[in-house]
Amino acid sequence: MKVALVGAAPSWRQAPFDDPHWDIWAMNDVYVKGLPRATAWFELHPFSRLVFLPADWPEDRAIIQAPNTFPRPHDHFARLVALGCRVFVQPQDVEEAQRAGIVNARPFPFDAAGAVFPVPYEASSAAWMLLYAMAWADMLPRTQDRLEIGIFGIDMTHGDYQYERPNFECLLGFAIGRGVKITLPKGCALMSSSHRYALEPDPIAIPMDLMAAHVV
Repeated sequence: MKVALVGAAPSWRQAPFDDPHWDIWAMNDVYVKGLPRATAWFELHPFSRLVFLPADWPEDRAIIQAPNTFPRPHDHFARLVALGCRVFVQPQDVEEAQRAGIVNARPFPFDAAGAVFPVPYEASSAAWMLLYAMAWADMLPRTQDRLEIGIFGIDMTHGDYQYERPNFECLLGFAIGRGVKITLPKGCALMSSSHRYALEPDPIAIPMDLMAAHVV
């Protein structure tokens, strides 16, 4: 079983869209990138907190949003309909999604996904998707191939994503410990550092001679 989690960072282009052996799971409004295909979609934010931008809103214009709200294109629901794949939403939003024409709307199994990790620790949609991939694999026959999860377009290097990154990297390590193969794209910032502590010099450390010059 192979699952690619796809976000909006530039490395989304490295996702294995051309390989039919991979499931492609994307989220939110990543469809604006023009993904060639998707087998499942995740809009895990409450519909009541979605803010729809005007149709003429420029793509490069900054968005000033209220706390706990999430901006989406004006035709967000129509775009989800056009995907033609399963769309996971919060359980209370399934009926509204189906009234909007998203006939493949499904309630996201928060309880089953959250039970994979021993403590409640989920800081992003990507984290929930990662946990769900493991929960889904656990339900498959043991004869299935080893689970492989690819992470594409999810770098978490700026803005609010920086606060989500420690949790996501923790869950990646947890997945590896469970025997999951994790595939990262070239240049991905996740699970990387500037040097290996104690084995390599710190590239940003202050040289000893300069440090000594500032000691009073």
